[in-house]
Amino acid sequence: YKTLTIVPTLDCNLKCPYCYEGLDKPHISMNGNVVKHIKQYIDTHIRKQETRLLALIWYGGEPLLEFDTIRDISEYIKQKDIPFFGDITTNGTLLTEDKLKEFDKLNIRQVQISFDGPKEHHNSKRFFANNKGTFDLLMDKCKMLNTYVGTHNNFTVHIRINVDINNKDNSAVLF
Repeated sequence: YKTLTIVPTLDCNLKCPYCYEGLDKPHISMNGNVVKHIKQYIDTHIRKQETRLLALIWYGGEPLLEFDTIRDISEYIKQKDIPFFGDITTNGTLLTEDKLKEFDKLNIRQVQISFDGPKEHHNSKRFFANNKGTFDLLMDKCKMLNTYVGTHNNFTVHIRINVDINNKDNSAVLF
């Protein structure tokens, strides 16, 4: 069993003030040369060592901004007949039904999205460049994910709640 974490981009479509990338996130994404080296690593360290199962973790930035890279590398691993599953940590705003259908084809079996507490607090921390909050959008995405999970018993959704000094007393309101 091996785990490979890949960050296809440091870029993000949100402007969260606490982000480790800072407010002016670098617009850096993997180029073709990096993807080539990842594939070489997979051949050398995963395939040749006959790994029984690979956990492929997608992280960022916002990894769904580079969905073509996710598709490319996942399809490469499938072509090599390496047993694997994917796990993606995303802010959730770019999830669509079409992407969920592709998740199934790409062996992505887990998704994690996060909230920063109830709507008012969440929207003060997680918003787009135009300052529009993401809470309502994420609630819609959760409904979509719930429907998807209902028909895909091999798929798991993790909801993370970020707790800080300002929302510690009401973060459980989401439940």
